[in-house]
Amino acid sequence: MAKAIVGRQVAVALDKAEVAIDSAVAEIARFAALLPEARQRAALSAVSGQRVFEGASETLSLLAQARGRLVETHRRLEALGRAMKVSVQATGPVDKPEEDGPRDGGGVQLERLAG
Repeated sequence: MAKAIVGRQVAVALDKAEVAIDSAVAEIARFAALLPEARQRAALSAVSGQRVFEGASETLSLLAQARGRLVETHRRLEALGRAMKVSVQATGPVDKPEEDGPRDGGGVQLERLAG
């Protein structure tokens, strides 16, 4: 039972991390999208703020890479859970492309695998 409790704690923490990184990606994307418009409204030359725009764009790219590493971590945790015969099923609103993933609700549920 201790494995199951730890598995649920890890799953909840992973879910929070996934939500946090998606929120960060969205906020940086909104910020980066605002910069060219702000430059034009302020009547600045195209040269003005270029390094700021590049920095915001690079930050978005790095966050996208970090999100990819988190997805890899998610898959590895799923494999580890199966090996330990502990399965924590997501119940979030997002479909998983390679499987019949969750469609409604949110959070995680614990299932003990047979064996």
